[in-house]
Amino acid sequence: MKTSKLIILAIVIISFASCKKKIETLQYTGTITGYVYVYDKSDWYVTTNADGINVTIGDTISAVTDNAGKFVLENVPFGTYDIRYEKRGITSFTKYGYQFVGGNETPAYLGTIYMMEMPTHYVTNFAIDEMSLNLQWYAFTTISGNIVNNVEGSKIRVYYHDTDEVSQTKYTGYFELYGEDDAFSLTENIGIADLDNSNIYMVAYGYYSGGYTWQYDPETGKNKNPTYTQVSNIASFTIPTE
Repeated sequence: MKTSKLIILAIVIISFASCKKKIETLQYTGTITGYVYVYDKSDWYVTTNADGINVTIGDTISAVTDNAGKFVLENVPFGTYDIRYEKRGITSFTKYGYQFVGGNETPAYLGTIYMMEMPTHYVTNFAIDEMSLNLQWYAFTTISGNIVNNVEGSKIRVYYHDTDEVSQTKYTGYFELYGEDDAFSLTENIGIADLDNSNIYMVAYGYYSGGYTWQYDPETGKNKNPTYTQVSNIASFTIPTE
């Protein structure tokens, strides 16, 4: 009799543990949904290009947007995630540090992510042609190049730095190119006080008028715009000493 009671007790404990595990699993997984809007290169109008965007959370869970730009991520365990949005020809986007509790009967709503078509304009023969000191901490700097596919709405931002790793998240300063012809040569008065090298490096990034989506990049500690794309070679020049 004592043995039978022990067996029954063991079965009850095992069954309880199994049920508890199932309950915990149900409580800590859930569904996440949201939308993606894609803007074209010339205006703010939403294009029909919002379908087929791959949305990935963690390493193994992903979904694809439908014609309306909607996605549904299912069976997502609780945790903190980086959520990546990607499609060829569309600027990528990452939502960092999203905290998901799970256990939700109603899908958690991520809201709407705004993405843009990739810039098709770019700069060839980008060069720093001349630098001359202006007072102690500034220099008149002449750059030149050729803009290809220079359509309405095309914008270019030039970043400069004291290493060849210059980019939109690693720079000392920047300036914009506005209304330039396809072949351009212009002079900018730039600050050089914070440059720690005898050389200066520049690179051009292309974007469109609607490229307003800024996000914090935890890897560099700076804000970046995923709609900005490098569109030139890196140019360099030796900073004059007098």
